[in-house]
Amino acid sequence: MSLRLLLLRPFLPVVFAKRGLRELFVLTAAAFERTAPDLGRKNAAERLALYAETTARWAGEAPAAGGGEKIRGRLRREAFLFGLRMRRRLGVRTEAEAWAAARLLYGLIGIDFQAGPGGAMAMSRCAFAARYNSEVCGIMSGFDEGFLAGLWREGRMAFSARLTEGAPVCRAEFRFSPDSEEAP
Repeated sequence: MSLRLLLLRPFLPVVFAKRGLRELFVLTAAAFERTAPDLGRKNAAERLALYAETTARWAGEAPAAGGGEKIRGRLRREAFLFGLRMRRRLGVRTEAEAWAAARLLYGLIGIDFQAGPGGAMAMSRCAFAARYNSEVCGIMSGFDEGFLAGLWREGRMAFSARLTEGAPVCRAEFRFSPDSEEAP
């Protein structure tokens, strides 16, 4: 694990609650071409609940307007840039460090996952599953793909099971692209 990630690990929950959730909201709002709501004095749990509620509404409206895939692509692009910033801030230098950073950061937003060899992922808990339906989850997964790609030199994600479709666990595969550098 990178020294920076190791040193920042105890402080990330506090920093992320204050700045990270605001940044997450702003970049997600940009992808939806909306304005992020005022988070005021909301604590981390309230901010996360508002994020889940708001993004569920925004993504739920996207297919009716014919923009589901377009929004998914913009979420991927915004999240890729966010992932790059996190990669630099946390000093991620290897694929293993990218996975460690991803598990840590996703844990801060109520998503627990394990990654195995070849990028096989299993998400046993997701704070968004109660608010998202499968269509919303499919759109919002553009964020996940982009974020992971930004943490480590690009890649693609494919889900084979989702909590939002009644599966007991989300299953996905994320393949990092070894040859590409920083291209959304």
